[in-house]
Order: sequence, then C-alpha cells, then structure tokens
Amino acid sequence: MRPTESVAFAAQSIRPNRQRDGGDCHLIGIHGGRVMVRLTGAFTLCKLSKVTLKGIQARLVDKLSEWVRLNPVAAAGEAVN
Repeated sequence: MRPTESVAFAAQSIRPNRQRDGGDCHLIGIHGGRVMVRLTGAFTLCKLSKVTLKGIQARLVDKLSEWVRLNPVAAAGEAVN
C-alpha cells in the first residue's frame, strides 16, 4: 500500500469520531512524514483545534505504526490557528 493510501485508510477508520463532534479532517497531501490536512465544520473555528490535531495525529501514528506530523492547511480565505 502506498503512503497516501495508508494514511487515507487510517484516517477513514477514525472519521466517525470526528464527524460525531461536528467536524472533519480532510487529507490534502503527504510530503515525507508531514501529512497536510484541512479541518472543516466545527473544527474550523474551535479554539481547541490544536488539541484535536494532536489527537488525530496520535491515532494515525498508532494505526500506521510510524511517526507522522499533521500540518493544517487553510482553504482560500481561511486562517489556520
């Protein structure tokens, strides 16, 4: 399985938890060990979005059995906390 497919598969497996909280995290791309994601929904304006990213990152590391770092990417006109 290619790295993009591995990360996408791991991210999909924890997606129901994110959606239950009213938000989501979309995979934008992968550059080495950096995973670019876009937060949407309730996560966009949440003051705890950094905590959310760390939680998602920890779950991905656990599922992939390798270290990755999530980097938030803003959509046009959005700010990244």
